Amino acid sequence: MASQSWELETDLKVKVSNAPQLLAAKSDCAPTDLSAVITHKSPREIEYMRWGLIPANTHNIAELRPITNIRSETIASSGKWQDILMKSRCLNLLPSYYEWHDEGEFKVQYEVSHVSEKYVYFAGIWTTWIDRENGNVPVNSFAIPTCEPDKNYSQIHTRMPVAFNKEQRRFWMHQKASFQQLMGLLQSYDSTFLKFKEVGRKRLPKKKDDGNSLF
Repeated sequence: MASQSWELETDLKVKVSNAPQLLAAKSDCAPTDLSAVITHKSPREIEYMRWGLIPANTHNIAELRPITNIRSETIASSGKWQDILMKSRCLNLLPSYYEWHDEGEFKVQYEVSHVSEKYVYFAGIWTTWIDRENGNVPVNSFAIPTCEPDKNYSQIHTRMPVAFNKEQRRFWMHQKASFQQLMGLLQSYDSTFLKFKEVGRKRLPKKKDDGNSLF
């Protein structure tokens, strides 16, 4: 963790404010893991947030299914999510991430990374939930918006996480960006700044014969 925090500070010339001591943020981030983010209110500072948004009004976190992704169409149609979009945006930074795709008899895993930059920058929206059962501890958590895939990305998935090139993330982080401008960034985009590398495959289990075949 110390090494990753140092790399982020060096590469991006930002301050890491709360590198966690007990939980490690990982490149292959899984739901409820901590991951590095930059908020639009503090663009020169990185902090670690829980991936899997916890709505602020949550009473029992044990019964909550982590909100890791949220459809851009849902944000566009819901006043609750629109409010979070306008007030609490962030960028989530990862060196790479993984997608699975069924190809014939195989399930193929792809590692997705940036063509020329060290990190992929995802759009994110975040909230603060107060853990009242453990001393009123504030817990910051985020979700990544998804959108329809472009032709390039649709070859491996039916949805794509919203990731930004340099120009797009400047707009996303602008404190005076309008709702229309932000929603314009949550549409299908040209994903040619991403590259895909096959890193694994496994054979899919054969379908069982249900006994109704004519042959």
